[in-house]
Amino acid sequence: MRRARIVLALGLAVLATPAVALAHPKVDEGKELMMEAEFERALEAFAEAEEASDLTRDDLVELLGARSLAYLAMDDASALRQELRALASLAPEHRWGREAPPELGEAFAQTLEVVDGTVQVRSESEGVPGGVSVEAEAVDDHGDLVRELRIFTRVGGGSWRRTRSGTQAAPAGQRLDYYVQAIGPGGAVLAAEGSRDEPLQSEPALAGGSLVRSEDDEGGGISPWVWIGIGAGVLVAVGVVLAIVLVGSSGESGTQPESPLVIGF
Repeated sequence: MRRARIVLALGLAVLATPAVALAHPKVDEGKELMMEAEFERALEAFAEAEEASDLTRDDLVELLGARSLAYLAMDDASALRQELRALASLAPEHRWGREAPPELGEAFAQTLEVVDGTVQVRSESEGVPGGVSVEAEAVDDHGDLVRELRIFTRVGGGSWRRTRSGTQAAPAGQRLDYYVQAIGPGGAVLAAEGSRDEPLQSEPALAGGSLVRSEDDEGGGISPWVWIGIGAGVLVAVGVVLAIVLVGSSGESGTQPESPLVIGF
């Protein structure tokens, strides 16, 4: 009986929406399978949607809402509880239509009483020797939705680069523009702090950066400061070797060692 009511609710919801699909194809596929009472197959379609890389935040809300209906129809109380926690931490304003089973709305209302706050991402930056330290963390992720934290950085109006965490190279005295994102299932952006159009700004770096970019850096390659540092290191090493050779040669000839030779760079 409950399954029949859920299928009817889905049918009415589809009739009330425009003909054009509003969600991700895999989310729409899962909802269509639910209308045929193919709940197991619907869950498989939703899982495939979560493995995609192009879900939007709205797509994910649609997925969580539809999957909640599936778990209710399957009498899986534990899975339904977790799904509603995830939905409450992402979209506490979500509402099902009046045709949906009333127990679903009641369960969601109870979930909202215990889930305090929606998922957010927070960041902190600090100028340090060698660059700028930018760290990010997710908070209020009651549904365990966050899969990845991304940090986007830009120095002096240059190109944007993407990293996951850590210290970002920046010339001494320059600020670092940045923004951070919390990424959920299917690549959906769950929350962000700053943006490409309105980035956050760090404190100026304390010293010139000489760091290798991370593997997923959008700019790719190695910072020119790295090569400068390597070149200086080679010159210092050559100077040390020359000094040792000169001192050794002086000792062998019986002459007194001269004052140390200072090589400037």
